[in-house]
Amino acid sequence: MKQYLMSVYHPEHQEMSQADMDASGADVDALNAEIKKEHIGGFWVIKVADLDEALKWGAKATQACRVPIEVRPFDGVVEA
Repeated sequence: MKQYLMSVYHPEHQEMSQADMDASGADVDALNAEIKKEHIGGFWVIKVADLDEALKWGAKATQACRVPIEVRPFDGVVEA
């Protein structure tokens, strides 16, 4: 398994209504439960088989957060 960083990107001047923020918070909580990780300070570290799987989680996180998510591998970090 490889580790990937999924980080939240907040575009400048993008604002959310309180209702959208509340809904996003609930969706992020549901995503955290699904991936069994906690969203801390705008990022997750996940362990998955490959970049394709990491990008699928990034797409789910984008839907939950309602903002873009950047997905990056941790170079050289491989778990046996």
